[in-house]
Amino acid sequence: FGAVAGKDIAGVLGELACISAAWHFTAFDSPRAVPVEQLAAILQTLDSNTAPVQTHAGLRQALEATQHTRPALITGSLYLAGETLALRKDAAYQRSMQ
Repeated sequence: FGAVAGKDIAGVLGELACISAAWHFTAFDSPRAVPVEQLAAILQTLDSNTAPVQTHAGLRQALEATQHTRPALITGSLYLAGETLALRKDAAYQRSMQ
């Protein structure tokens, strides 16, 4: 999960809490990105949170941390979705060049 400032982050996290076995907060390339520590702090304010929380410097690190716990839901910001798609496209290109 990654989000930009100005959104109802607590509301979104509250809605996702019932389906989340673990949380992985990640940064992405936007000046509006909310720091991962702040996302984790917002989650801690919710009474419904009992899932473990990890923070990551970037999407690659978050994906590596979740590689053995798939499926993983990547959500929050469209910026994060865009980085995910670009990363997948790059990985597909790298495989095609081998």
